[in-house]
Amino acid sequence: MKKKEVLVLLSGGLDSPVCCYKLIKAGYQVSLIHFHNLTASSQGVEEKITDLRDALQKYQKNIPLYMIPFGPLQRELIKTVPAKKRMIIYRRFMFRIAESIATGDLATGDSLAQVASQTLDNMHVIYSATKKKVLHPLIGSDKKEIIAQAQEIGTYEISIRPYEDCCTFLVADRPETHGNLEEIEQIEQGIDVEKLVTQAVKAKKLT
Repeated sequence: MKKKEVLVLLSGGLDSPVCCYKLIKAGYQVSLIHFHNLTASSQGVEEKITDLRDALQKYQKNIPLYMIPFGPLQRELIKTVPAKKRMIIYRRFMFRIAESIATGDLATGDSLAQVASQTLDNMHVIYSATKKKVLHPLIGSDKKEIIAQAQEIGTYEISIRPYEDCCTFLVADRPETHGNLEEIEQIEQGIDVEKLVTQAVKAKKLT
């Protein structure tokens, strides 16, 4: 019987590798997608992400990893998107790009209310950018549980390496925590969404 496929949005943090592990153990065939902006201070990004993938390959062989250059898209978005709303719109674009590549469901390491993007309001607004089912196996986990699991599966030491998260690129010190879908969609009306998604997908690198 063929396994269900899932494309996991892999960040450089602790949560998403644990999410991957849980999905593999639940019987899913996992692929990974990572978004990077490759600024001068993030030269070790690709090595860190491929090391995380390699650590997860103890549990599933030959895991595909899509590397998506996100910097060009972000530089377009900052022209029109208020700093307070950028994190939400960045994430919505990530889901659109992932949807264009995925052959199955999508998944994230989101854990409720750990960061600004993971409030119920913001997750609703972000996930609404895709028609795919979004799995979030860590949604009720606390940080101590996630850290313990990361240590157990061998991803902890990799995840804690210094890393520049592209979701924090030129966002407000206090980003929106209660996103309004109608308001976000109104902002996106001034953006050529399809063009930016297409450009990002064409620039993908599969490793």
